[in-house]
Amino acid sequence: MPKIIDNLEETILQEAKKQVMNNGYSATTVRSVAKGCGIAAGTLYNYFPSKDVMVASFMVRDWMAILESAKRAVAGAKDMREATEAVYRSICRYREAYSALFADSGAVRSSAGAFTLRHAQLRGQVAGILAEACARFDAGGGDDFLPAFLAESLLAWSNEALPFEQFWNTAKKLFS
Repeated sequence: MPKIIDNLEETILQEAKKQVMNNGYSATTVRSVAKGCGIAAGTLYNYFPSKDVMVASFMVRDWMAILESAKRAVAGAKDMREATEAVYRSICRYREAYSALFADSGAVRSSAGAFTLRHAQLRGQVAGILAEACARFDAGGGDDFLPAFLAESLLAWSNEALPFEQFWNTAKKLFS
Protein backbone atom coordinates (compact mmCIF):
# COMPACT_ATOMS: atom_id res chain seq x y z
CA MET A 1 0.00 0.00 0.00
CA PRO A 2 1.47 3.37 -0.97
CA LYS A 3 2.19 5.78 1.83
CA ILE A 4 0.25 9.02 1.93
CA ILE A 5 2.18 12.19 2.62
CA ASP A 6 0.14 15.26 3.40
CA ASN A 7 1.02 18.35 1.38
CA LEU A 8 3.57 16.44 -0.67
CA GLU A 9 3.88 19.13 -3.33
CA GLU A 10 4.74 21.71 -0.64
CA THR A 11 7.18 19.28 0.98
CA ILE A 12 8.91 18.75 -2.35
CA LEU A 13 9.18 22.50 -2.99
CA GLN A 14 10.58 23.15 0.49
CA GLU A 15 13.16 20.36 0.11
CA ALA A 16 14.12 21.52 -3.38
CA LYS A 17 14.58 25.10 -2.21
CA LYS A 18 16.65 23.98 0.78
CA GLN A 19 18.92 21.86 -1.40
CA VAL A 20 19.33 24.47 -4.12
CA MET A 21 20.12 27.21 -1.61
CA ASN A 22 22.48 25.04 0.46
CA ASN A 23 24.15 22.89 -2.20
CA GLY A 24 23.73 24.84 -5.42
CA TYR A 25 21.69 24.25 -8.52
CA SER A 26 23.97 21.69 -10.16
CA ALA A 27 24.32 19.57 -7.01
CA THR A 28 20.54 19.38 -6.58
CA THR A 29 18.87 16.61 -8.54
CA VAL A 30 15.39 15.17 -8.78
CA ARG A 31 16.75 12.07 -7.03
CA SER A 32 18.32 14.05 -4.19
CA VAL A 33 15.10 15.98 -3.60
CA ALA A 34 13.04 12.79 -3.73
CA LYS A 35 15.41 11.14 -1.25
CA GLY A 36 15.18 14.18 1.04
CA CYS A 37 11.39 13.84 0.98
CA GLY A 38 11.47 10.08 1.51
CA ILE A 39 9.76 9.33 -1.80
CA ALA A 40 10.71 7.69 -5.08
CA ALA A 41 11.91 9.89 -7.94
CA GLY A 42 8.95 8.65 -10.00
CA THR A 43 6.58 10.05 -7.38
CA LEU A 44 8.27 13.43 -7.62
CA TYR A 45 7.84 13.37 -11.40
CA ASN A 46 4.07 13.10 -10.82
CA TYR A 47 4.28 16.65 -9.44
CA PHE A 48 7.12 18.22 -11.43
CA PRO A 49 8.28 17.03 -14.87
CA SER A 50 11.85 18.31 -14.34
CA LYS A 51 14.24 19.95 -11.94
CA ASP A 52 13.87 23.24 -13.81
CA VAL A 53 10.09 23.24 -13.35
CA MET A 54 10.49 22.35 -9.68
CA VAL A 55 12.96 25.20 -9.08
CA ALA A 56 10.86 27.63 -11.10
CA SER A 57 7.83 26.64 -9.00
CA PHE A 58 9.30 27.71 -5.68
CA MET A 59 10.80 30.82 -7.21
CA VAL A 60 7.47 31.85 -8.76
CA ARG A 61 5.68 31.20 -5.47
CA ASP A 62 8.13 33.48 -3.66
CA TRP A 63 7.95 36.11 -6.43
CA MET A 64 4.17 36.19 -6.20
CA ALA A 65 4.45 36.72 -2.43
CA ILE A 66 6.85 39.61 -3.06
CA LEU A 67 4.41 41.15 -5.55
CA GLU A 68 1.56 40.89 -3.04
CA SER A 69 3.73 42.55 -0.41
CA ALA A 70 4.57 45.35 -2.86
CA LYS A 71 0.88 45.82 -3.73
CA ARG A 72 -0.03 46.17 -0.05
CA ALA A 73 2.79 48.63 0.53
CA VAL A 74 1.81 50.69 -2.52
CA ALA A 75 -1.81 50.74 -1.35
CA GLY A 76 -0.65 52.30 1.92
CA ALA A 77 1.86 54.72 0.38
CA LYS A 78 1.32 58.44 0.84
CA ASP A 79 3.01 59.52 -2.42
CA MET A 80 4.69 58.26 -5.58
CA ARG A 81 8.12 58.23 -3.99
CA GLU A 82 6.97 55.99 -1.16
CA ALA A 83 5.12 53.71 -3.59
CA THR A 84 8.14 53.40 -5.87
CA GLU A 85 10.45 52.76 -2.94
CA ALA A 86 8.13 50.01 -1.65
CA VAL A 87 8.30 48.25 -5.01
CA TYR A 88 12.07 48.70 -5.19
CA ARG A 89 12.59 47.31 -1.67
CA SER A 90 10.39 44.32 -2.50
CA ILE A 91 12.41 43.53 -5.61
CA CYS A 92 15.62 43.91 -3.62
CA ARG A 93 14.37 41.46 -0.97
CA TYR A 94 13.72 38.87 -3.66
CA ARG A 95 17.10 39.48 -5.29
CA GLU A 96 18.86 39.13 -1.94
CA ALA A 97 16.97 35.95 -1.07
CA TYR A 98 18.01 34.36 -4.36
CA SER A 99 21.43 35.97 -4.83
CA ALA A 100 23.26 32.63 -4.54
CA LEU A 101 21.03 31.05 -7.16
CA PHE A 102 21.33 34.03 -9.51
CA ALA A 103 25.12 33.73 -9.26
CA ASP A 104 25.11 29.94 -9.79
CA SER A 105 26.52 29.24 -13.26
CA GLY A 106 24.52 26.01 -13.62
CA ALA A 107 21.28 27.80 -12.89
CA VAL A 108 22.16 30.64 -15.23
CA ARG A 109 22.94 28.23 -18.10
CA SER A 110 19.73 26.31 -17.48
CA SER A 111 17.50 29.39 -17.53
CA ALA A 112 19.25 31.41 -20.23
CA GLY A 113 16.81 30.44 -22.97
CA ALA A 114 13.79 31.61 -21.01
CA PHE A 115 15.33 34.86 -19.77
CA THR A 116 13.79 37.25 -22.30
CA LEU A 117 10.28 35.88 -21.86
CA ARG A 118 10.52 35.76 -18.07
CA HIS A 119 12.00 39.22 -17.87
CA ALA A 120 9.15 40.66 -19.92
CA GLN A 121 6.67 38.95 -17.58
CA LEU A 122 8.41 40.36 -14.49
CA ARG A 123 8.49 43.83 -16.02
CA GLY A 124 4.78 43.58 -16.82
CA GLN A 125 3.90 42.48 -13.28
CA VAL A 126 5.93 45.27 -11.68
CA ALA A 127 4.58 47.80 -14.21
CA GLY A 128 1.04 46.81 -13.24
CA ILE A 129 1.69 47.71 -9.62
CA LEU A 130 3.38 50.95 -10.62
CA ALA A 131 0.54 51.84 -13.01
CA GLU A 132 -1.87 51.67 -10.08
CA ALA A 133 0.39 54.00 -8.11
CA CYS A 134 0.73 56.41 -11.05
CA ALA A 135 -3.04 56.56 -11.43
CA ARG A 136 -3.60 56.97 -7.70
CA PHE A 137 -1.11 59.82 -7.39
CA ASP A 138 -1.87 61.34 -10.81
CA ALA A 139 1.78 60.85 -11.74
CA GLY A 140 3.10 60.78 -15.26
CA GLY A 141 0.09 62.33 -16.94
CA GLY A 142 -1.51 59.02 -17.88
CA ASP A 143 1.51 57.85 -19.87
CA ASP A 144 1.17 54.06 -20.24
CA PHE A 145 4.87 53.73 -20.99
CA LEU A 146 5.99 55.33 -17.71
CA PRO A 147 5.11 52.37 -15.43
CA ALA A 148 6.91 49.96 -17.79
CA PHE A 149 9.92 52.26 -17.93
CA LEU A 150 10.00 52.54 -14.13
CA ALA A 151 9.60 48.77 -13.77
CA GLU A 152 12.50 48.10 -16.14
CA SER A 153 14.63 50.64 -14.30
CA LEU A 154 13.77 49.19 -10.88
CA LEU A 155 14.57 45.66 -12.03
CA ALA A 156 17.89 46.74 -13.53
CA TRP A 157 19.05 48.95 -10.70
CA SER A 158 17.96 46.57 -7.96
CA ASN A 159 20.30 44.07 -9.62
CA GLU A 160 23.11 46.55 -9.11
CA ALA A 161 22.04 47.20 -5.49
CA LEU A 162 21.80 50.92 -6.28
CA PRO A 163 20.67 52.92 -3.25
CA PHE A 164 17.04 53.93 -3.71
CA GLU A 165 17.82 57.63 -3.15
CA GLN A 166 20.19 57.62 -6.09
CA PHE A 167 17.51 56.00 -8.26
CA TRP A 168 14.80 58.37 -7.04
CA ASN A 169 16.85 61.51 -7.66
CA THR A 170 16.63 60.72 -11.36
CA ALA A 171 13.24 58.98 -11.47
CA LYS A 172 11.36 61.86 -9.83
CA LYS A 173 12.15 64.04 -12.84
CA LEU A 174 9.80 61.85 -14.86
CA PHE A 175 6.84 63.07 -12.85
CA SER A 176 7.20 66.79 -13.48
